[in-house]
This record gives sequence, structure tokens and C-alpha cells, in this order.
Amino acid sequence: MKAVRLTAAQVTEAIAAFIGKIEQVPPMYSAVKVEGKRLYQLAREGIEVERKARTVEIYETEILQMDLDQPFPKIRFRARCSKGTYIRTLCTDIGRALGYPAVMSDLTRTGTGMLRKEDCLTLDEIAALASQGDLSPRLIPADQAIPHIPAWTVDAKMAVYALQGRSVQADITSDLQDGLYRLYGRVSADEEAERFLGIFRFDEERRLFAPEKVFN
Repeated sequence: MKAVRLTAAQVTEAIAAFIGKIEQVPPMYSAVKVEGKRLYQLAREGIEVERKARTVEIYETEILQMDLDQPFPKIRFRARCSKGTYIRTLCTDIGRALGYPAVMSDLTRTGTGMLRKEDCLTLDEIAALASQGDLSPRLIPADQAIPHIPAWTVDAKMAVYALQGRSVQADITSDLQDGLYRLYGRVSADEEAERFLGIFRFDEERRLFAPEKVFN
């Protein structure tokens, strides 16, 4: 194969062209199900099937490094993208846009939601901190890990019901829509702050919060 010849301008333009909503075909080595079976299971059996393209969104990209003065250039970039994006497929598609085959050599997830790489610990680090009694300050409360789910507060009576895993009645005047909510409330009058009760699904027609996951 002939050496690849690319300029920094070509690479920059090609990568930038993928910002926004794009269509991706899931790779065979992925967890997508086709007729009840994972694609990677089919791939391991040597079976390739047709996959439907999916819409994902690339919010922004940043080129970190370009080594173009070698037979097979290496490009490192960062992408902020929507759930369901396959970076391996993105690399392949960028290479296709540049007119060359391309593969992903390594991938580091630097964040998901509000969680960042610097917030994470290895298993060895967890074990070391636990043995020293210093693990608690590094733990992130469950509700802080899901800030994308809207929050709602209920009164003490409903808070007790929620912790018992029962459905909770919403105020008839409340402006709520169907969907998941983080529920909060004080179970007793002497509690200083509202506690996180769990994740509940609101039914607008019935005006009820039904438990999905209770944190008691």
C-alpha cells in the first residue's frame, strides 16, 4: 500500500465536517441486538448481518495531535458526543472522508454525564482508601450522578409512602409531565434537609409517581 499523504488542513476539515447530527451504522462488534441476538455474538460466529443506521450527534471535536510525516499518519482527537455514538465507527468514517482506510487504535472515555475521569478510582485505589477509612469522601451521592433527571419534592406523608415503595400522589395543581423524576422529601419534621427518596415515573393522567428505584 502506498504511503498516505495528508495535510493538517485536510484532517481539520474532515473531522469538523462530522460535528452535528450524523448517521452511523453500528459495527458488528457491538452490543446492538438483531432478532434477539447481540451483534458481537454473530460476529464471533462469522456472521455479518445488515444493520440499520442510527442518528447520533457530535457536539464538538478537538484535534490533540497529528503525526502526518509518516507512512501511516496518526491523529488523536477528542469528541463530545451523544449517547449511542460509536467512536470506532466515527474514526472509520473520517478515514473514508479523507480517502483512506482508518482504524481506532485506542479510546479513553474522559466523562459521561457529570462524571469525569478525574473523579474515578481504580479497584486498587478503592481498596487502599477503604483500608485507610478514607473512601467515603470520594463517593458521589446517587442522585448527583443523574442530574439530567428533573427533581420534585413531596410532603412528609408522601415521602414515607415513597420509601415504602408505594405510588405517590402529586399535587393536582403541579405542572408535571410524563417521565422520570428524582423524588425528594423530609420523612420527619426533625430532618434538617430533604433526602433523596428514589427515581419515580410520573403518570400525568393518574397524577401518580410510581417507583422505579427506591433509595432507602
